[in-house]
Amino acid sequence: MQSHKPTEENQTKEVVSKKSVIIMDEVDGVGAGDRGGIRALIDIIKTTRTPIICICNDRGNTKLKSLLNYVYDLKFNKPQKADIMARISQVCANEQLQIESAQIEKIIEASGQDIRQIINMLQMWKNQKFDVKTAGKDESVMINNFEAGTRLLNFDVQQRLYPKFPQKVNLYFIDYDMVPLLVQDQYLNAMYDQKTDLDTIERMAEASEFISLGDTLNIRVRQHQDWSLLPNVGFASCVAPSLLARGKVNQCFFPAWLGKNSSARKASRLIRELKAQLGHKANFGRMAIQNEIVPLILDYFLKLMKEENFQELVDFMDDYNISREMYGEHMMGLAWGSKMDEAFKNIPAPVKAAFTRLYNSQHKQIKAEKGGAKASSDPQEEDEEEDEEF
Repeated sequence: MQSHKPTEENQTKEVVSKKSVIIMDEVDGVGAGDRGGIRALIDIIKTTRTPIICICNDRGNTKLKSLLNYVYDLKFNKPQKADIMARISQVCANEQLQIESAQIEKIIEASGQDIRQIINMLQMWKNQKFDVKTAGKDESVMINNFEAGTRLLNFDVQQRLYPKFPQKVNLYFIDYDMVPLLVQDQYLNAMYDQKTDLDTIERMAEASEFISLGDTLNIRVRQHQDWSLLPNVGFASCVAPSLLARGKVNQCFFPAWLGKNSSARKASRLIRELKAQLGHKANFGRMAIQNEIVPLILDYFLKLMKEENFQELVDFMDDYNISREMYGEHMMGLAWGSKMDEAFKNIPAPVKAAFTRLYNSQHKQIKAEKGGAKASSDPQEEDEEEDEEF
């Protein structure tokens, strides 16, 4: 009888022939305690030959935007109640566990159709340590903030699923930063189909007053660290407006206030930096710089560009300490979307290129002093700079 011991060559072939896969579970939680995790994962995906499966619960998480460009997006829906009933009944039969269909249905509802939770409940049932009435999955892990806002603003759903006042407030605590913004953004849309009579208008006014009161209480919570007021904030900013709206929405979307607030903060930063650059020649307030000084300077820029009076324009920019970068990022950033922005876009490209060449030729010495030894000595690079439009 011959013994067939695996040779080193056979072992190598066996290892190589094995198919492997990498599973990244809860990938939407990457970055909670570190930075660069998603970027590192993308770099691995670009180079690896081993398939990588990324699993997440919150596909709409902003942290996953960059990752979605490098993966195949495959969505799974929750299993239907009938499918879960059939499978759980089969498990109970195999385990010789006698449970009525009505009780299985209660377990499925209490678990939020989470099969792992259902299996744990059945295990506890078999060990005589389970009560269907008290068992249930925590609501805060079953729904996200958008779903919480949608349920609050759907009056019929709210009254059916959350008849008690503490249950309504608990929806606010799922995300006490985002849910009030969702309600504020959508409460008028929830009342869109209602008759425009005096009662509807009064309810709109009362809802807006409650939202204002919620903002006031929230400021006190943040400034004075008085966190005991959070239930009051939840009632004023979420529960009361949704009860007054008595309407419905199909879905809550990303609050528009967040985008507008980001734009306002950027504009404030640009004005602050522009004021520091202009020095004593712009000793005005923020609103005056944005609404009066910047349009006035841009109007003068436009006039000289159309006249092709480039030398006077360069002298004006030097006098006010305005660089090309300051013009492009700060001034045009503050004028974005206005008629002035469109007027600059309509200037012919040859005119912009001619001004850029003149500006660069008179500021090469300044660039060389700032760059020191790294100042460009390659004629080709200088030509590319001169061809770049203003």
